[in-house]
Amino acid sequence: MLSAAAGRLRGRGVATAAPPFPALAAVQDKVTAYATLEAAGVPQPPSAVVSGAAQAAAWEAFPAYLKRPIGTASSGVIRLAGPASLAGLTWPEGERRLIQQEARGPLVMTQAVFASGELVAFHACRRTGEGSRGGASRKLGLRLPEAEAQLRRLGGGLRWHGALSADVVLTADGPVVIDVNPRLVEPVNALLSGVDLLTPLLDLARGRTPSPQPAGRAGVATHQLLLAVLGAAEHTGRRRAVLGELVSALLRRGGYAGSVEELAPGPDARAALLLAAVSGLVLARPGAWRRFATGSVTAYALSPEGWERILGAEELRNS
Repeated sequence: MLSAAAGRLRGRGVATAAPPFPALAAVQDKVTAYATLEAAGVPQPPSAVVSGAAQAAAWEAFPAYLKRPIGTASSGVIRLAGPASLAGLTWPEGERRLIQQEARGPLVMTQAVFASGELVAFHACRRTGEGSRGGASRKLGLRLPEAEAQLRRLGGGLRWHGALSADVVLTADGPVVIDVNPRLVEPVNALLSGVDLLTPLLDLARGRTPSPQPAGRAGVATHQLLLAVLGAAEHTGRRRAVLGELVSALLRRGGYAGSVEELAPGPDARAALLLAAVSGLVLARPGAWRRFATGSVTAYALSPEGWERILGAEELRNS
């Protein structure tokens, strides 16, 4: 909405940094993003765009993922273990979807800030712990110049302005992009690694020229214990796993050794109370993780219908 109504916002003195709407539309939905990445020469897993179940049934490379154009990792992506996974799928008429072979390797989150196509900040961190709904409960900062070059090429070609993020899998043949987000994601690991992603965004919003950020340090570990607790309940359904996660964090052992909490990095009684309440509920009923993970996503996620309304709102982009 910020991108679509940029002219209206500027006329009312609203300070924001958003990419031009044609650039945003080129990566907002997964089918269009696939074509945009391919045109930019950015490596992706073997993929195909399919228009119905009959076309999808011809796919032979499993495991794979079937992705709706608009949707989150939990609501718009289905893992296909084999051809039988395609049976009984509902398919809205006329909807194109992306089917993509599973890439093997660690998941890395890359983040960047661009000023009219010029890269001014970049950071990458590897997911070392999986929380609820596939989120990163633990991260490790790293140097990834190959992925930086890929994101620089994508953002430069689109004349991107503002924040741009991508999920990358480090395969044996190098990094491949599996998802693009036209926004900033979880910037704390970047900040602790020496890359400030927020200040350049504020500079852009205020019409200033941002100073390029230095490359981040590798090896900085961070975590989000709340996501880890919910993830332990989701993945195992066992109280022992949830308790084990809490004990490891408290004793600073395993993946928590030398790691910094992201959501509440300093003493914060309210944050501690929230974590204690959620942990207590999940310990009592492991299935309660759904109440927190699913509800939080559906509260903010863009729906296919919402995206179609924005695309059709010509008065916004012409204002």
